[in-house]
Amino acid sequence: MKRLAWILIGLMALIFLSAGVGGDLTGIRVSGSAHVDLPRAECWEKLRDLERAKFYVPGVSEVVITTDAKEGVGASRVVTSSQAGLMRETVVAWEEQRGISLRLHRGDEGPLFPIPEATAHYALSDDGEGTLVTNTMDYSVGAGLLGRVLNWLLLRRTLEQSMSDVALAVAEHWETDAPVSPERLEVLRSEAP
Repeated sequence: MKRLAWILIGLMALIFLSAGVGGDLTGIRVSGSAHVDLPRAECWEKLRDLERAKFYVPGVSEVVITTDAKEGVGASRVVTSSQAGLMRETVVAWEEQRGISLRLHRGDEGPLFPIPEATAHYALSDDGEGTLVTNTMDYSVGAGLLGRVLNWLLLRRTLEQSMSDVALAVAEHWETDAPVSPERLEVLRSEAP
């Protein structure tokens, strides 16, 4: 019991002391890629439909476009996710036939504690007879030492897995036009190189 008490005291001290220690950790990048057996032009037509994310992003159940613009820089959507709740995603880069970038946020705030800034990128490139889709997330971690520890212990690995999962699910959805279930995603993971 004493050991548990000391561990709790240590954790509380770490949280209290870390608020201003170490500054933000910036420039973190995680990514995942998958081959799609479709030409890039066809992949682009599917990517540009911002409402399709509910069929391939794991945990996303609803996507609502909240701007008059349905595509291009400035278009915005609200995504309902089992992991993150409601999240706003605003297009900050749009390159025809090449890809898009979305700033993840909750109004003026970052997407989730301790991540004050995050941008998701979907990039398309020719890959033999098909297309390589690469999903990348650039993010920073706040909350000082606590944020650094959380990133080291959990965040980075979780986000790396998420980017890989999205890439696999994107390829599957674009090739079949069927929503990707959690069970199907498990099969895709087991078959991935």
